[in-house]
Amino acid sequence: MKKKYKIIIAIFCISSVIGWIFFESMAHTKAHYPIRQVIIEGEYWQVPQVDLEKIIAPYTERGYFFANLFSLQRQLKDDEPWIQSSAVSRHWPDTIVVVLKQKMAVATLNHNSLVTQDGHVFSPPVDSFPPDLPVLIGPKEKAAELLKTYHLFTFAADSVNLTVNQLELSSEGNWSVTLSNKIVVMLGEDDILARFKRFTKVYEQVFVPQHREPSSVDMRYSHGMAVNWKS
Repeated sequence: MKKKYKIIIAIFCISSVIGWIFFESMAHTKAHYPIRQVIIEGEYWQVPQVDLEKIIAPYTERGYFFANLFSLQRQLKDDEPWIQSSAVSRHWPDTIVVVLKQKMAVATLNHNSLVTQDGHVFSPPVDSFPPDLPVLIGPKEKAAELLKTYHLFTFAADSVNLTVNQLELSSEGNWSVTLSNKIVVMLGEDDILARFKRFTKVYEQVFVPQHREPSSVDMRYSHGMAVNWKS
């Protein structure tokens, strides 16, 4: 039994020594191989520099070999809504390089989120929104459909030198378009593109010659329209 205890004690002592050597070597490595430089490259003009520094700083304190670059890469993407992708790498002997790619917003959604070209919705601070983006109004899960419809209507509106400022899909499923001349075109639920094209075909003949402007045009009629004129 005594021999058994001596073996256990010996194993414990050896483990303690190995552990001490490991932690001492780790501390030595941190002290002798610090990260002295962080280079940030790529597209990230919407991301405040101070925010990036707050995220990156704790990782630089761990030394060149022990900085968890995978965790940093993931945190950059998770914590900064404007960042689409990030890549982090070590460059010998004391440099960390961070390459960022920013999301490109093409429209706002419900005045509190942004939409990318592929229909992805993200919500950075409102004061970081780019100016003069078209406005989409509707359910978040319909963002891709809203964007696709917006592009179709933009092409049709361009034929009469107008642009689409806002496209709305109501909770009841009704579509409406607000144009650059402030006219609201109500389209209903069905055949919305055909109804909008019908509006553009008559726009220059019916509305341009008038001395007063319409505030809204209801295109939900099969063979006509209802016009609400500005007073």
